[in-house]
Amino acid sequence: MSDFTQTGTVASPLILEPISLTDVERQCRITDLSAEAETVEMMISAVREAAEGVTNRALIRKTQTLVLDSFPSSRNPIYFSAPPLVSVDSIVYTDAAGAEQTLDLSFYRVVTDSNPNCNRGYILPLYGLTWPVALNDSEVVTVTYTCGYLSEDVPKGIKQWILLNVANLLENRESVGIAYRETKFDLTESIADGLIAKYRVVRL
Repeated sequence: MSDFTQTGTVASPLILEPISLTDVERQCRITDLSAEAETVEMMISAVREAAEGVTNRALIRKTQTLVLDSFPSSRNPIYFSAPPLVSVDSIVYTDAAGAEQTLDLSFYRVVTDSNPNCNRGYILPLYGLTWPVALNDSEVVTVTYTCGYLSEDVPKGIKQWILLNVANLLENRESVGIAYRETKFDLTESIADGLIAKYRVVRL
C-alpha cells in the first residue's frame, strides 16, 4: 500500500458501449426498439456503469487522470485503478522549486495489465533511477493515462451480464410493481452473477 493520496476523473471519454441497441433487440426477441432508442441507450450506460462498479474495470476506452500528493518513494510503482491500462500519456509534476515539469517517456517503464497474472497496470522508473522530488503540497503529480476496453474486446461474460440486466430493466420499468409489490432488481445479486464474478478485480 502507498501512503499517498490518489484520485481519478474522466478527462475525455470515447463513449462506445459494450453492447448495442441491436444486441438488446436480439436478447429480448424484439424486432425494433428504435422508438425507444434513447431510453434503451440510457439503460445500457447505467448497467455498464454498474458492471464497472462490480468488476472495478473500465468497460469503455477513455482517458483519465490520476492525481497524487507525491511520488512514491524510491522506485516503488504507481498503480492504476480501472484496468485494463492501455498507455500512459504523460506525467506532469511540480518540482521542489515550484516549477512544472514533464517526465520524459524514457524515464519510466509502463507495465500494462495484458498479462493475465497482472490485475492492474503500473509504472516505475527504469533500473537505476528513482522518482523525482515533488513540491511538498497536495495534488502536485498528475498522470494522464488511457484505459478501458474497446467494445469488441469486452469479455463475453460481462457483455452477457449487461444484456440480461438491460432486459430486466426493460421488463420492469418501475421500482415497485402492481399492488405495491416490490420488483426484484439487484444488479449485484442477479441470476447473471456467475457470469461476472471471475472478472472482479480486487483493489489493494
